Amino acid sequence: MAQIYPNHNQEEYKLAQEKRTFLLHNNVMNYVLIAVLGIVAGLLTAFFSYFTYYDLWSFSSFSSMSLGFWVFTIAIIVLKSERWSVAGVNTSLYVFFLFFVNNLHKILRGYSPEFIDTANLVEDLGNIIPYCLETAIFCGGLGIILYIGVIEKWYGKIMVMMPAIFIIIEAVIMYYMVFTKQMLLFQAILDTVCVFLYICIFRKLIFRRKNKNKENQHMYLVD
Repeated sequence: MAQIYPNHNQEEYKLAQEKRTFLLHNNVMNYVLIAVLGIVAGLLTAFFSYFTYYDLWSFSSFSSMSLGFWVFTIAIIVLKSERWSVAGVNTSLYVFFLFFVNNLHKILRGYSPEFIDTANLVEDLGNIIPYCLETAIFCGGLGIILYIGVIEKWYGKIMVMMPAIFIIIEAVIMYYMVFTKQMLLFQAILDTVCVFLYICIFRKLIFRRKNKNKENQHMYLVD
């Protein structure tokens, strides 16, 4: 027998109707996982920073100038969260640890291996933490906007396509650089893969059909 759910639960049941599979939930293990992923992302940026930039592959572009991969991963985190609040916290945690590890690496890279001034190191850490927090909170807010926007009816498709459109634009720029300056091939290929995976993962949201049942504007039936 069908049950009618009240308006305050509309968000969850809208998403259920879209047959989305949520991977990230409101629990400690979820937030620990996101923090670990942020640390791994930060370590990746540090790793690629040791590669060259002015060559065909330009591997260091991964940690210096490109945003496509990060937009892709953040969009995955946001749209695979079970609630808008979870999406906001997940995004903030991911960005905070990504920026913290990346900036910590930059600081340590500036110190001599033979001598590290502890006082200066603590001061530098104190300076980067507020910056990382501000950036994380800002990105968390954007994640909430994306999450809520996607579940709306008339502009939901536009919202869900925005990350892909951004990555496509960046990919076009990267391919232009490949053909004109023989640079950034790695980033061009990475952006292409990210767009393909994004469309595959969220194809049901991107190509969803408008619900013709007007009663569903006020209540949702779940069998």
